[in-house]
Amino acid sequence: GASVNGVEEPCTVSFSICPSISEIDAAEWDVCAMDATGHDKFNPFLSHGFLSSLEETGCAVK
Repeated sequence: GASVNGVEEPCTVSFSICPSISEIDAAEWDVCAMDATGHDKFNPFLSHGFLSSLEETGCAVK
């Protein structure tokens, strides 16, 4: 959180669960999946394209 007069203020974190990765914009997902150093450390197995293909083919669903 932010520091006010040297005191850390708590930050609020929220999350939601999506039943399908298709509900998440691919570009937004891939930005979050990228390493902070950029595309040099991009893990293709965390990409929206890879994960959505697993879901669409039934390889990663209940």
